[in-house]
Amino acid sequence: MSPIGKQLARFRRPVIFGVSAAMSRAGGILAVPIAAQALTLQELGYYSLCVAFIQILCQFLSLGGAVAVARAGADNVDQAHTLAMRFSLVAIGLGALVSAIALLVEQRFGLLTGLVAMIAALEAHQQLYQLVIRAQEREVAFLSTSALKAFAWPLSLLVYILASYQGRADLAIEVVVGLQLFIYATVSFVFVMATGSRLYISAQSNFAASILLSVPMVLHAFAQWIMSSADRIILGKLTDSETLGFYSLAYSLASVMFVIVSGMALYLPHEIMKRVSHWGQPDFRLHFLRWYGAAYFLSFSVLVGLYTADYLGTNLLRYRNPEMFLILGIAGAGFLFTGVYHVYVPFLFAAGKTKVVTAQTLKACIFYLVIITPLIHFFAAVGAAIGTLLVWIYYMISIRSYAVAYLAEKGIGDQKKTSELLITFATAAGCLCVSFATWASVVF
Repeated sequence: MSPIGKQLARFRRPVIFGVSAAMSRAGGILAVPIAAQALTLQELGYYSLCVAFIQILCQFLSLGGAVAVARAGADNVDQAHTLAMRFSLVAIGLGALVSAIALLVEQRFGLLTGLVAMIAALEAHQQLYQLVIRAQEREVAFLSTSALKAFAWPLSLLVYILASYQGRADLAIEVVVGLQLFIYATVSFVFVMATGSRLYISAQSNFAASILLSVPMVLHAFAQWIMSSADRIILGKLTDSETLGFYSLAYSLASVMFVIVSGMALYLPHEIMKRVSHWGQPDFRLHFLRWYGAAYFLSFSVLVGLYTADYLGTNLLRYRNPEMFLILGIAGAGFLFTGVYHVYVPFLFAAGKTKVVTAQTLKACIFYLVIITPLIHFFAAVGAAIGTLLVWIYYMISIRSYAVAYLAEKGIGDQKKTSELLITFATAAGCLCVSFATWASVVF
């Protein structure tokens, strides 16, 4: 094989897993913009809250089992599969319990709560089984199931709206969420078949020890959820439903950048935990951050360009507001730091320091809760976006400090600290400049 062929073969697997992992999260990103075609602006704001609650509920219902499955997958695929099955059963059982209680308490709200709980349980199931496919090193299966997870729900909704209502409708939110549950159930069945269905548990998994490892991450996930979702809850309380709707739509647009970030979040932990010394080298990490910064800035610029074209001409998103450019830029810059966080936190997972991660997450959560209400009070939707940016800067820096301390214990220095931070903040500044310049050109 030629040198070029060897290089391509070397990067083939990381690229496939990275792109697949990014696609698997795209469904949640596409859900709100596509749901805008099926819901009123007020109902769209409420649906965005449902999406936010699904993300945190899936962590609670599965007891944070993704961490245990990912760690087991680095050493023993059968053990990871067994753990995934057990945590999935727990998630579905707890989801059914929440649904039953909710339906007994209140009719309409209970129905919506029950639907959200079951979707969250199936989301947890899909995330757990996706980690098993990742551990099995099956690129094609991972790519296929990731694409199915990403696009089955939003495209099914889009097809339904186009076929039944010629493109736009004002449906009840329960109808939309009920359709989502049906699609999620179908996708979960495919995930079970893709990993190799088993009717019994064959590997020794030490489930109790895995729970002790994973449960602290539930608190971690809850704190992260507050940092990513409390803005919409507080915004809905302090402003009106239309402001919440516009903010949710702009936030979802900015979340398109999670196509990159989520790919890193799913690919890097497994990769770094297997090759801590390699990823810990300052030169290699700096090289990776350079590529990440360049890819992020270019992707963000394209995103702003596409939204500008829709704002000025096509109006495919149905609802629009000039402030959405500012929200898009500020939140998008904040998500950049989320990606950098995922470069450092796997070192702490490799060291088994989940309690440290949880403690830093709680501190960041407290910081966020202190600043978010006054920011929303004075600046409304833009203030909510500023809060997102500030908390992710704080969070990334705090996690980085503990990660480099762990690497120092292993004899690996931090000689490129200034360069790493400079690249990160310069990229964020570039994203802000692009969005602010576009906003000014549209308004003035």
